[in-house]
Amino acid sequence: MNVKTATSVKQLVLVILSFTVLLSACKKDKKVKTDEPREKGLFTSWIIDPQVPGSEQTLYFDRDSTFYMRTFTYSTDLVISSHEVLSGKFRTKGDSLKFMVTQRKSKIGNAEEVTTPANDKIYDHAVFQIKDNKLILKYDSYPADAPVATTATYREYLIAL
Repeated sequence: MNVKTATSVKQLVLVILSFTVLLSACKKDKKVKTDEPREKGLFTSWIIDPQVPGSEQTLYFDRDSTFYMRTFTYSTDLVISSHEVLSGKFRTKGDSLKFMVTQRKSKIGNAEEVTTPANDKIYDHAVFQIKDNKLILKYDSYPADAPVATTATYREYLIAL
């Protein structure tokens, strides 16, 4: 092997080693779960905003993928005249939020509370956004003729224990 060939081989090896070192020094970006911060913000209590006079609706999400929604209706003297509690499972994927109601509790006036199993979906095709301590749900509601794009806004509702 002549000197010129040996030098060329050494240079080629040095170039390959340099590229290998350079490429191995660059860390590959790990994929960050984009849902995690959104979901962390979801795990709290929310109250419908603005409130409808004579009623109150709260929505609570737990880390075990369960939720419950309480709706109270008041008579004119602020006495609860009826309430309904929907509970079940939820799941998120990106900004999609799906609810499956598995139990319904309701009480009207002085009657006994009635608990019934359920298999219902609420907030069809919902997408959500959390911004400025507000949960914004965009979903389809179904009046008689066709789906209507609807928005419900909840504000964070801290419950004192």
